[in-house]
Amino acid sequence: ANVAANRELAPPFISTIVSGGHTEIVCVKDFGEYELLGSTRDDAAGEAYDKIAKMMGLGYPGGPVIDRLSYTGDPESYPLPTPLSNTDKVEFSFSGLKTAAANIIRSSEKTGTSIKKEDICASFQKAVIASLTCKIKLAAETTGIKRLTLSGGVAANTGLRRRLEEIAEEENWELFLPPLKMCTDNAVMIASAGVDSYMRGNRSDLSLSPDPSWQIW
Repeated sequence: ANVAANRELAPPFISTIVSGGHTEIVCVKDFGEYELLGSTRDDAAGEAYDKIAKMMGLGYPGGPVIDRLSYTGDPESYPLPTPLSNTDKVEFSFSGLKTAAANIIRSSEKTGTSIKKEDICASFQKAVIASLTCKIKLAAETTGIKRLTLSGGVAANTGLRRRLEEIAEEENWELFLPPLKMCTDNAVMIASAGVDSYMRGNRSDLSLSPDPSWQIW
């Protein structure tokens, strides 16, 4: 999506993919040459958004609703964890954060106490963004690469985009963010990658079978 939208984008760069199925940071050494720097140990960030939204009756997908409600909530209302944020490995974990937020919601239901959904959303979003950005910074520092991209459904999250823009200015990064319409359309990403691979001479005959878990590195 970033390459399709930004023709001037050239390797090497750090690509962060955040969606309901993936949370990983990849070093794009060249088009067709990739190195996985780190990924989630458990839940993907987008999956955690969806599960917390479901518990609060906010519908599916949960990311856009939580993002919207977080703007009118207090992010300091509930101190939620940011797992692995103090480690020197480029890896994520969102199951503990999801469980902590879920426990707050369940506890309020059992005791009959009311919670402000906007505050839960703001606190949850703050923790997710902190978890993502600290590892993106670590990847940039360890590789020395200052050109970065963001993609996947969660790349449409306005809070994440704004925070990355702030960090990019602080760290003197060259940050590429795809247009919102390309964040959630996986067909565009697949088609763009397919065209690039074809133009580089990667061909196969009709005997090739599809593999939904096929990795690019």
